[in-house]
Amino acid sequence: MFLDFIIDFPEIRGFSRFRHDYLANYSFPIVDQFRRDGGVASNGMKATFTTMTFPNHISIATGMYQDNHGVVHNTFYDRSLNKTFGMSIRDDTHWNYTVEPIWITATKQGVKSAVLFWPAADSKFNGTLPLIYSWVYSDNIQFRDKINNALSYFREIPMLDLVMLYHPEPDKQGHTYGTDSKEVQDALTRLDGDLQYLLDKVKEDLNDDLNIILLSDHGMVNVKKVIRPFFEKYIDRSMIDSQFLTGGVFNVNPKPNRDTQNSSYPNRGAHGWDNEFPSMKAIFMAKGPYFKKGFTLETLNNVDIYQMACEILNLIPNKYATDGSLDNITNIFNVSGITTTTPTTTPTTTTITTITNNGISTHFSFRNLFLLMVLFYICRLKL
Repeated sequence: MFLDFIIDFPEIRGFSRFRHDYLANYSFPIVDQFRRDGGVASNGMKATFTTMTFPNHISIATGMYQDNHGVVHNTFYDRSLNKTFGMSIRDDTHWNYTVEPIWITATKQGVKSAVLFWPAADSKFNGTLPLIYSWVYSDNIQFRDKINNALSYFREIPMLDLVMLYHPEPDKQGHTYGTDSKEVQDALTRLDGDLQYLLDKVKEDLNDDLNIILLSDHGMVNVKKVIRPFFEKYIDRSMIDSQFLTGGVFNVNPKPNRDTQNSSYPNRGAHGWDNEFPSMKAIFMAKGPYFKKGFTLETLNNVDIYQMACEILNLIPNKYATDGSLDNITNIFNVSGITTTTPTTTPTTTTITTITNNGISTHFSFRNLFLLMVLFYICRLKL
């Protein structure tokens, strides 16, 4: 049995907002050993634009860019439906029939999955839900408790092959205190210890037969200057619609006769900018039976992760998920006879488990267990 483990480090949230250059700027002995036993994308993983949490988690899960899956911000207004959507808003009407996360692809092909704290985990896609999913999101659950849950699913549920897990640290610390803060460094040190806990448990419970992917959803930078378009009178607030996007990207819709409003931005760290910026790049690391030991990948796109998961789990990809590709990453696999054509729908001995949506881990299991974790990612490079 092969187990695959994917950890995603998004912004500063449970490996959320885990910037790829953190690996070079801080000492992480367990992460360093993980990279030696597996491999890493040396120049980070490219997020989709906008470099926000919700849209990038959906891009990772579906293999689609934002213009195809329809999520463009953490919370946004859809004029065509006259509704507001976001990570904390459960509404299945936003998803069209072409959008299919990896856990739905797996479920439709007879592969059981667990999706923990990943955005949209509790949404129905074409009427389908995973076997296990988090109904309510919480920042208060410890990473090790999430790890215990993920591994228990592999042990106790027959033929469960995919677990996706998200953990939100150190996103909160990065936003509140800035990317270079002691609080962020302390959070990353804790996560390094949590990774040791995970690896020890995988060896004890699963005999090291787990493919693990650690990654993040995007990067983060320190806020140097805040522009308040309404307060500083760049924009007449009465001339735009009440629904607008703020952060690294400011977007408005013209609509007259609205009240003026002033606001401040208290955070010291942020993201959302051009995904070409090194500071917005995420991390990617992987190890396990399915991956070559010591591989180095220059970079990849986060929409490639869906195709990678389908390959490991021996799934037929969603025919509409054409933004990602295996073309530039097949050299990281440690298996013979990898095909990029049509796999069978019968689960093999490959499993991937993905746990995300709080920056923790994602697990994909295909009898070849695959755990995918999304964690915090922070970049200290200048824009």
